[in-house]
Amino acid sequence: MLRKNQRIPLLLILYLALGWSMTYAQESVNAGGGDASGSTGTVAYSMGQVFYTVDNGTTGSVSKGVQHPFEIYVTGVGDSEFKMSLSVYPNPTTSSLTLQIEDFKEEKLMYQLFDTKGTLLSSAEINQSSTEINTSELAQATYMLYVVSKENKTIQSYKIVKH
Repeated sequence: MLRKNQRIPLLLILYLALGWSMTYAQESVNAGGGDASGSTGTVAYSMGQVFYTVDNGTTGSVSKGVQHPFEIYVTGVGDSEFKMSLSVYPNPTTSSLTLQIEDFKEEKLMYQLFDTKGTLLSSAEINQSSTEINTSELAQATYMLYVVSKENKTIQSYKIVKH
């Protein structure tokens, strides 16, 4: 049995050991960062990561230790006379996009893919409810995808991120 004066150093050692390990549980080494503030509040940010691993498979890859945002950017809805639901995935993309149109009724639609300078990179008619758009040849950047009617009216537009 420990005497009272022996328990205090033992408890202090345990407290320091556990407290020290918990202090560094969320530590990271970043390439940069800082604080940004505006009229709506303040946010702290960090950039860069020294180490991560990538596991590749037949259907994709996973980068452990890296946060990948799932982003869907619908930048605008143009012509509201078309009553259909459109979606584009995955966004960000690496090699291809899928344009999915629910309630597709053989409308005369087409897609147009532009870079940020406004250069038309690809376009094609949409003949079915699911259309695959090849992005494997594109550089890592941001692009705009427009779904337009036969009268060239914009039905919906998306901001696409290519990784």
